[in-house]
Amino acid sequence: MCLLADSWDTVYTSGSLATLIRVRNCTFRGRVHLGTNAFMIKMTSYVLFSYRIVTGSFTKDVMVDNVPFPSGCYNTTIVDSFVLDDALVQDTFLLHRTYVSHGAVVVGCGTITCSGTDVTNGNGTALKVGVEIGGREIAMFADMPFHLAAVVGETRGNVSELKAYEDLVRTYTKKVQCDGFNVIAHQAKLLRCPKIRDVFVGDAAVLEDSVVSNSTILSSPAEVSSILGFSQVHSSILQWNAHVHSGSPNTAIAEGECTSTFLGPFVGFHHQAMIVAAFWPRGRGNVGYGANVGSNHTLKAPDQELWPGEGVFFGLSVSIKYPSNFTNAAYSVIATGVSTLPQKLDMPFALINTPGHNIPDLSPAINEIYPG
Repeated sequence: MCLLADSWDTVYTSGSLATLIRVRNCTFRGRVHLGTNAFMIKMTSYVLFSYRIVTGSFTKDVMVDNVPFPSGCYNTTIVDSFVLDDALVQDTFLLHRTYVSHGAVVVGCGTITCSGTDVTNGNGTALKVGVEIGGREIAMFADMPFHLAAVVGETRGNVSELKAYEDLVRTYTKKVQCDGFNVIAHQAKLLRCPKIRDVFVGDAAVLEDSVVSNSTILSSPAEVSSILGFSQVHSSILQWNAHVHSGSPNTAIAEGECTSTFLGPFVGFHHQAMIVAAFWPRGRGNVGYGANVGSNHTLKAPDQELWPGEGVFFGLSVSIKYPSNFTNAAYSVIATGVSTLPQKLDMPFALINTPGHNIPDLSPAINEIYPG
């Protein structure tokens, strides 16, 4: 066992001598607190193998992939951090300015750092949706109700209300700042993540093999959130029971491109396809294989957008020209291979198809609509 510190005067511990065996091969720099009441007891000297050190209260096991591991600190450089009782920090290159709560697990990670006292963990970030040149930004905060985001995105004419909303977000963001610390909450797990920076990770959340920065992941034992499978998450808010591993509840984005888009619940996006500059708060639709929902450039500037309606189904290999508004065409289906011109469609439960026959003096590019 080998323990090193720049100064033992700034290493604070709690617990009993019996838990010394659970702190091994660690380097401490700056102020390090081990255990719930670590600020009460200061470690003033350490002699190798003398057992004069008092460690954090690491007495219980924690579960990693359903396998029990002894809590404690192993093979890690810990800088200006808190590691509370029965947490596990193991084989991590650097743990910097991080609060590791009871029963949390940090194993096999690269660097976990905090960049300063003014970090916001993604709160206050302006989410650009719809038209890519700006004008429909939504400033987000951690426990923002989905319907509020939809209202802010839809309603852009009332300047005083928008200013009041922006003031609310600024106040919220200031109040939730964590004095320049990452937070790894109760029973959260960070496994093999190469780089973590400026994060709040909620209770029982799971981050595996992923890079995460400037983000908040809200989670609870009943509604666990996760970031898995070599994902990269930056300047984001994940709410309870959100999963990133390949948006809004029960929406899946598997492959392809989703840019500058506000997706509501229950949107199916399971195939190689594209959706760009869409504002779809009511969701419940589908983007089929090969769908090109993203003709948002009139010339060079990406200055157009699409408003799909609730339940709209974009079929295989469709091509949707912008600007278009299908908000009053709820649960309509755009059939396979159809190209639609810029338009406003006000017929719900309709089938949009290619023309079944030619009509003189009418462009063949005009779609045929079958009422539902």
